Amino acid sequence: MSDWGQGVVNNTIEWGRGSTNNSIGWGSVYADSPSGDTALENAGFTNTYSMSFDGVSTYVDCGVLSSLNSLTEASISLWVYLDDSAANYVVSQWEGVGGSGDNRQFALLIKPSDNRIDVYFGSSVTYRSTAIPLNTGQWYNIVATYNASNSPNAEKTLVYVNGTKYIQTVGYNSPSSLKSSPSTSWQIGKRGGYSYEVTEGEIDEVAIFNKELSQSEVTAIASGPADLTGHSGITNWWRMGDNDSILGTTITDEVGSNNGTLINTPTFSTNVPT
Repeated sequence: MSDWGQGVVNNTIEWGRGSTNNSIGWGSVYADSPSGDTALENAGFTNTYSMSFDGVSTYVDCGVLSSLNSLTEASISLWVYLDDSAANYVVSQWEGVGGSGDNRQFALLIKPSDNRIDVYFGSSVTYRSTAIPLNTGQWYNIVATYNASNSPNAEKTLVYVNGTKYIQTVGYNSPSSLKSSPSTSWQIGKRGGYSYEVTEGEIDEVAIFNKELSQSEVTAIASGPADLTGHSGITNWWRMGDNDSILGTTITDEVGSNNGTLINTPTFSTNVPT
C-alpha cells in the first residue's frame, strides 16, 4: 500500500520526497547521505534569470546580515559570469576605510587577468590563489568555505571553482571565528564602503550556509543550478530574478529574511548558467 501524501517505509511511493530505500520520489529534491551531506535531485526546477551589473554603480543591498555572526564554519556559493578581467568584488559584508574592522565579515574578489581569487572571512584576507584558470565571458560556480578547525591553517579557507578545490598559493591565516555583530549590509555586485569596487557581468544563485560544504555537496551544486530549499545548513538564498517575476526592485531571500533592494538599477538577464 502507498500513502498518498507521504510514504514512510521501504518499497513505497513517496509523493513529494523519495529518500527511503527502493522508493519512487515523485517531485523528490533531496536525499541525505550517511554523512549528513545533502544530495541534490532536481525535479521541475528552472533557472531563467540572473542579475546583470554594469561595473560602475549597480548592486543589490540585502540589509544588515546576521547569518555569519560568530560562526566557526561557513560557506558561500554563487555563479558568476564576468565581462571585465580586472578586479571584481562579487559579494561582501564590508565597510570602508577608517572602520574598526568589526563590521567586516566577508568579501570575494575575482580577477581573471591574474587568475586570482581572494576571500575575506572576517576583517582581512584569508585566502589568495593566483593559479586558478579564469576567463571572461564564461559562467563559473564559485564556492568559498571556512572551517576554523581545519589543519593546516592554509586550508581553513578553501575555494572551489566548478567543483575543483584550489588550495591557496599565499599562506594567509583565518580567524578562530567570524565577527559577532557587524552592522553592515550584505551586498551583491559590490564591496561595501567602496563605490568603485564593483562587478561587471552577471551573478546568479547566491547562497550562504552555516557549515563547511563537503566536496560531494560542492560537486552537486557545481553540476548546475539546483533547488537549494531544505539544503543542510542553508541560511540565505537569492535567486537573482527567478521567483520574483523580474518585476519591481526586490530580490527575495528564499530562505532567510534579507531581501535585496536593487540599487542604481541593475538589470535582469536571461544569460544563465546551465
